[in-house]
Amino acid sequence: MPRSGAAGFSPARLRDARIQAGKSAAQLAEAAGIPRPDVSKYEAGRAAPPPPRLAALARALSTTTAALLEIPPAGERLAHIRAAAGLTQSQLASQVGIGLKRYQLAELGRRPLSATDIAAISTVTAVPASRVRAAHGRDIAGFNARSAPTGE
Repeated sequence: MPRSGAAGFSPARLRDARIQAGKSAAQLAEAAGIPRPDVSKYEAGRAAPPPPRLAALARALSTTTAALLEIPPAGERLAHIRAAAGLTQSQLASQVGIGLKRYQLAELGRRPLSATDIAAISTVTAVPASRVRAAHGRDIAGFNARSAPTGE
């Protein structure tokens, strides 16, 4: 799926929520204000909606954005929290009051967030600070694992 799509997006959850809501793909597209072909792409797993569009789909289905996400077994990351809030990186950084590049590096696990940043992200996303801190810890651990030299 494209990088710009919501992290953790689940095509099956979108399709199941649409069916449970008793809507056709065309009705969902109209209610969410998005093109009908895009709904088909999302449900088929050929594309992932960006977070604001995922939020519009969730509203049209009378569900939460988080209900359309699937957190991987390795655990929730900052990108999942942001996607569940229906925000782009730029939107979250702006609302938190930090630079976009700084937030992007934090989401990649390449830059630690301060306690103040974590508290602000918690407030903006309505997620407990402990979850934000744990998710960011997984981002950092993931980056460190990817960056570690491989032994022979």
